Amino acid sequence: MRASNRTTTVLACVGALAAAAAIPASAFASSDLFASPAGKATGDCHFKADPCSLTHALDRASTRDTVNLLAGRYTVAAGLWPQQSVNLVGASGSTPVVDFGTFTMAQIKAAHPAAAGALDLYGSNLRNIKFVGASDDAPILNFDDSTAGTLDNSSIRAYIDRIVVEGSGAAIPVELMGGMRNSIVTASDSAYALDGVGSVIGSTVINRNPSSSAIRVRQTRAPSGLEQLHNSLYVRNSIVRGTNGEPNLLTLGPAIDVDWANVSAGAPVAFSLPPIEAAVSIGSHITTVDPAFVSATDLHLQPTSPLVDAGATAVTLGLANLSEVTASDLGGLDAFGARRLRSGTSGGAVALPDVGAAEYQPPLPALSAVRVANRKARTGGSNSVSLRLSAAANLVVLVQRVQGKRVTTVATRRLNKAGVGALSVKFTLKAGRKKFVKGSYRFAVTPTSLDGVAGNAVYLPFKIV
Repeated sequence: MRASNRTTTVLACVGALAAAAAIPASAFASSDLFASPAGKATGDCHFKADPCSLTHALDRASTRDTVNLLAGRYTVAAGLWPQQSVNLVGASGSTPVVDFGTFTMAQIKAAHPAAAGALDLYGSNLRNIKFVGASDDAPILNFDDSTAGTLDNSSIRAYIDRIVVEGSGAAIPVELMGGMRNSIVTASDSAYALDGVGSVIGSTVINRNPSSSAIRVRQTRAPSGLEQLHNSLYVRNSIVRGTNGEPNLLTLGPAIDVDWANVSAGAPVAFSLPPIEAAVSIGSHITTVDPAFVSATDLHLQPTSPLVDAGATAVTLGLANLSEVTASDLGGLDAFGARRLRSGTSGGAVALPDVGAAEYQPPLPALSAVRVANRKARTGGSNSVSLRLSAAANLVVLVQRVQGKRVTTVATRRLNKAGVGALSVKFTLKAGRKKFVKGSYRFAVTPTSLDGVAGNAVYLPFKIV
């Protein structure tokens, strides 16, 4: 098949793939259950103050319930196999860790005969959880449909957001069918880090095993042998790196559409394994530069990384059906819970997504040498606050009257795009105006980065006498 025809075939699937990338709005609806590492194996699990063990919470969950994992490390010896399609969500403000230790498929099946991985999920959604484990013959996360026995993709497709998976051992850590965004998958001893079909957006997939690919894309089939409808891979704004010249993405038949991605140099971006000639569309925004991670184990980007602000926006992608992807994939939070769309390189209000799962967070503008001119000002006079800015910022200075616990703003001054260095903001305290009567006051000074992230506020008390 000619390359142009292959590209046409892939692009025809883009709409469906992009729509599959976003977690549906209804995905996290229904009852909430709570689990903690020290939770009990009894109860109904519906109260945060009285959580259950993770295993018991999953046993209690009904279809589309959400099991909330409170902070901590969950040690799971025999794997997890929910009886229903449930959602697992880590507590905000921290990332719970589920540690499967070293396990084998035989151990998993001894506890759950129908299981195909340490955590089997069909039609489920995961958010803000880290998974670790080591196995030579079983995946950590299994979203594959090989045992599902159904041709209804919507019932088995899974979506993961802000998930970190660290796998060791020869087994592929993640078997995916669905959408992955703002997530990290790493492998150290496996032939592939990720296996499956669906969409990978704003994510990082690294295989550290010598002479190995990062992602294998393969057909997913029901037991009857009929092909599933969702047999393509769509990759955007992601880091996908294999090792030692092996294809970064290897397809065993399904189509691949990849662009705005960073891959390993000296290797094919995507390769169709003969004798199958799969449709492979490789865009013009592929880079092979060093991502400049903070370290081999810390996959945050350094300030000088060429991948900062190098991702695609919905406008850049030019796809009208990316409305859900815009809100949930290209914006929102990164794999570590930090805000996406930070202006990492421009220093201005134009915020672009980075390539990969971790959005570089430029230092917030800070205030120093903050002083009030008069600790005791007079009605009819004036007062001012002086300061130094560490970076260009939008500055808001409030005059607030303090009456015990009651704080009332009586005057506001906004300075847009205030420059680096020293500046002073002056207020006239006109006599006869009720808002400047005698009493206790304070200046409240808040710098905000030009792309809209607030820094730390500073408060300086003074009196009007």
